[in-house]
Amino acid sequence: MRNHFHLIRNPVELEQSSMESIIQFPNERGEMLRGVLHTSESLNPAGTKQLVIFPNGGVMGSEGDYRAHVSMARHLAKGGYHVIRFSPAGLGYSEGQISDCGQKNLYNQIENGLMVADIRAAVNFAGTLDSFSSITLSGICGGAISSFLAAAEIDEVGYVIPIGIPVILDDDCYDYNKRFSALDKHVVIRTYLDKITSIKAWLRLFSGTSDVTKIKSAILAFFRGKGSYIGGENDKTKFLTNPLFSIAARKIFRKQKKVLFVFGDSDGFWWEFQKLFLKKHYDGVRERPFDLYISHRSNHMLNIPEMQLDVARTMLSWMDKHHGQA
Repeated sequence: MRNHFHLIRNPVELEQSSMESIIQFPNERGEMLRGVLHTSESLNPAGTKQLVIFPNGGVMGSEGDYRAHVSMARHLAKGGYHVIRFSPAGLGYSEGQISDCGQKNLYNQIENGLMVADIRAAVNFAGTLDSFSSITLSGICGGAISSFLAAAEIDEVGYVIPIGIPVILDDDCYDYNKRFSALDKHVVIRTYLDKITSIKAWLRLFSGTSDVTKIKSAILAFFRGKGSYIGGENDKTKFLTNPLFSIAARKIFRKQKKVLFVFGDSDGFWWEFQKLFLKKHYDGVRERPFDLYISHRSNHMLNIPEMQLDVARTMLSWMDKHHGQA
């Protein structure tokens, strides 16, 4: 099926530092996956070619939520890295279907490795393009756990940068309102205060069409400390830890692959990561088998360009350091 691996139009030049080409390649089921290849024209001091692959961002395709993959890929390409961002099967313009299910069930499937096979297909495709000296996987939220699980299984991948990785396992019994982080209290409270003079908003409230549970959660969150969640500490439904995350972590660290965990400082997933991973396994440990970066004033999905740029710059610096280019 080698003839199926190909570019489907000529590259477009961007600022004389990178080229973007639409790409497509098949997965193991023969479904055509589509995305964009950013080919860097910048030379790095070592004279080698490194590749970064962005798979899904949650349930978004190659662009990622808020076009984060686009801006970050372009920044990395300017820094001398080649980038593939693609849509797994059933997302974006890629072929295939995602099973008809509820949102939490779909998240559960992603956290169980739904996208891993398609990431392997992207790595195989990269091998037909050029001889890359290293491959880094990265992604936000669902793309972070997809990349992390894939990095544990794919030998060609030596580096992984999970951004806002979920360490819990979503399930239908999980109450999302209990994940309403007190970190977001000012934003949400301000939203509802802006509606206090709206007649339509009051009509929705009294007619029962408003999200009363979310409103109550916002009020409760206002009185909670930074990093806390709604719900008592004895509520076990908050913490359904994903066993595949722990298994992947052990494999990655045993193989001495390089890891940079990235979180926004207002990301509730950062609090979960601390509670369920850092404090549990690395409390007081000085030499950790991974690096960690907390992006100041950034949220979970990096929804504004400044957040995306801060993380992209950190990725670039970290990769340069490990590739001897710093």
